[in-house]
Amino acid sequence: MPNGGMLPCCKVCKWLKTLDNTNQVQCTRHQLEILNPHYTFCANLAGHEGTESFIVNNPIKPDMVYQWLETAYKDPKYPSIPQYHHEYVELVSIKEYPGYSSRIGPILRDGLEKLRIEREKHQKKWWQFWK
Repeated sequence: MPNGGMLPCCKVCKWLKTLDNTNQVQCTRHQLEILNPHYTFCANLAGHEGTESFIVNNPIKPDMVYQWLETAYKDPKYPSIPQYHHEYVELVSIKEYPGYSSRIGPILRDGLEKLRIEREKHQKKWWQFWK
């Protein structure tokens, strides 16, 4: 949000449920596994201050899943402070989301795992430098 708060997303929705002993989250309203709950939402977003007004005040279709896009930029006035622009886009319909998540989910998880491994390698090198 422009005020620096949490974006309206599944992560703050009353319908979100974290599955036991996993990082997976599920929408109990639509019975869907949500891949990226911090950046995903639909028209049924509810339960957090401001989310209902966000849905009412924006052209959100009731049968679509949306994704937030975040773009980093530098403000010439404050070049050392990172700035972010957020906009949402239609991703797929709620009906199509399970197929989308089953195709994209493994790719996303593999990519995140590779990133985690690379960061661990970098961290080990960094700590070895300071020994």
